[in-house]
Amino acid sequence: MAAKSPSGLGQTCTDKLHELRKEMIHEQEKEAIHKFRVTYKKMRALFRMMDVLEKGQGIKIKKGWKKIYRAAGAVRDNQLMQEMAAQQFGRKSLAEFLEGQEILHSKNLAAVLDDVDPGKMDFQQWKHPAEKDYDFYFHEMISVWMLQVLEPLYDDNLHALRKILKDIMYNKAWLDEMEVEPSALLTLLPADEIDRVQKLLGDNQDRVVQTNFIRKIAVLPILSRDSQMLEDWIQQSFNKSKADRHEIEKNIRALTAQFSAANRKAYLKS
Repeated sequence: MAAKSPSGLGQTCTDKLHELRKEMIHEQEKEAIHKFRVTYKKMRALFRMMDVLEKGQGIKIKKGWKKIYRAAGAVRDNQLMQEMAAQQFGRKSLAEFLEGQEILHSKNLAAVLDDVDPGKMDFQQWKHPAEKDYDFYFHEMISVWMLQVLEPLYDDNLHALRKILKDIMYNKAWLDEMEVEPSALLTLLPADEIDRVQKLLGDNQDRVVQTNFIRKIAVLPILSRDSQMLEDWIQQSFNKSKADRHEIEKNIRALTAQFSAANRKAYLKS
């Protein structure tokens, strides 16, 4: 199995996930959890690209990996929330509450790791696409973006747009690793702008997750002494989101125009 083929890259990813799974079974270190989630996301992007190229008939990620990813995500989200709370609140009661939640999430992750072994996948089933075939995937992702931006840009739609950009970035990197000659379309895609906009959308999603969590815990009796502080933070977060939304939508419109121009120029060059 050639390492610089979709099959080889898929195998490399799963081998890495198995290594990180063993590390997390031994000890749930922050770095191992973070690496596991990043590796999973990169592999998921590769699977999505191959699924488009194979018209939905390709192999699928084993469900066990998704179970571990979600359980690890709950631990990771809690760790990030603790860091945010320490910086912005500094309240002992809130810190103790979050630490207690981390213990529960950690126990759940341990149980999932003990119970789930995703096993192997047969990457030989993947065909090795011709270099020109990869363009179909990127054209498809741009088309999905163009449809998505026509919807009202609620937070969940912004999150969906970010996923599109992340998948484009990950799969462009996979093509670089496979030493695929860049097509006209790939050379025209504004890589720096894609990265900048996805980071803007990532910051927005982080705020959405934090706000939703703070809103849920603000009403708990155990945190009654902190409720006003938490309510004030929610209001400040709303004001920040409202102020940032104009900038986000302006950047989305600009990137949409660049995608449209890249598509048009690539067509004229073909």
